[in-house]
Amino acid sequence: FDPTKLAGREPTLSDLPEVMQIYLSRAGHETDRGCILVSVSYLDHLLTQTLLAAMLDDEDARHLVQHMDFARRIRLARAMGLIPSAVRDDLHQLKQIRNTAAHDWTDLRFNEPAILTRLEQLQHDPVRGPSEPRRRFMRVMAVLAGELERARRRATRPVVPPSVALEMRERIEQEGFALRPIIDALSTALRTGDHSKFAEVTRRAADASASSAASGRRADQ
Repeated sequence: FDPTKLAGREPTLSDLPEVMQIYLSRAGHETDRGCILVSVSYLDHLLTQTLLAAMLDDEDARHLVQHMDFARRIRLARAMGLIPSAVRDDLHQLKQIRNTAAHDWTDLRFNEPAILTRLEQLQHDPVRGPSEPRRRFMRVMAVLAGELERARRRATRPVVPPSVALEMRERIEQEGFALRPIIDALSTALRTGDHSKFAEVTRRAADASASSAASGRRADQ
């Protein structure tokens, strides 16, 4: 679903992926209050998936994202460069609308002033001009869902560099343990506080490193 291709028209269910059709179809049969809760819950789900797609595939990342509230997920997605500022702003507006609905035990309606004020500030409505509040809400929700799905598909997982200690161990193994005596001598000099010995061993290490680099260049030629 590409929201940029709506060209000022209202999206229909046929424009949307199947999973989005299911969510919007369900929201369409809810009361105004239920529609708000279901719709924003779906956006929260999409935002969670977008964040996870841009993180390491491990338990730490999942624990971090799943234990955040919606507001923190929005801020994190923006900080990671996953969503533009306009998407962030509209998600915050919808979060406030959701909070109003969640804490209102009455039969909340879209035409109430607290809801209308926030609806008027939404930026992702492809249809300009006056509109019935519920239809405007559903259009914006559909477009934002498309934006988050696009962000998820663009996301790339980070590559973790190897630890310095592991690189040193691999280098020692590759060079036939030539550096191990030097490392042992450095450790002893540091432990005993023998500064002159430390300086001497450091010079030996530098000479060994230069010799190894020169050998590598000759091998490449």
